[in-house]
Amino acid sequence: IEYLQALPEPAQAHFEASLKIFRALNDQNGMGWVPPWLGCVAYRAGNLDQARALIDEGLAIDDPSGYWPELAFALLSRGDVDRAQPDPASAASYYARSLRLVMAHDSQPDVADRLEGFAKLPRDNRRARGHRRNPCASAGKNRRWQ
Repeated sequence: IEYLQALPEPAQAHFEASLKIFRALNDQNGMGWVPPWLGCVAYRAGNLDQARALIDEGLAIDDPSGYWPELAFALLSRGDVDRAQPDPASAASYYARSLRLVMAHDSQPDVADRLEGFAKLPRDNRRARGHRRNPCASAGKNRRWQ
């Protein structure tokens, strides 16, 4: 709750306490769930290397066969970190994997966050190479559609 309320210090304390308990119990699901959330706290604080390391810690447990919602969240979060670093190609790869997971499980409410990640990626240099932004936009200008 604290994380969603933009209270990073209490959120971090709760996540760290949870991780300690999950490790004591050897709960793989919990140990894969908490580090990406800690990574999100680090991301919001601007500690991108720490965020990447924490998210990767969770991915090492959950990827590829962990609980799919947690895996999809970790992949989305990793995409956000790579976008901020900036590594748009890697970010796009993580966003795509996350999107495929939520689509495979018909989790429509989760699609928007993944598409938003793609939308925040920098545009490529297609115009500089002489390509039109939307090649279909002018193709039908003089054509009547039936």
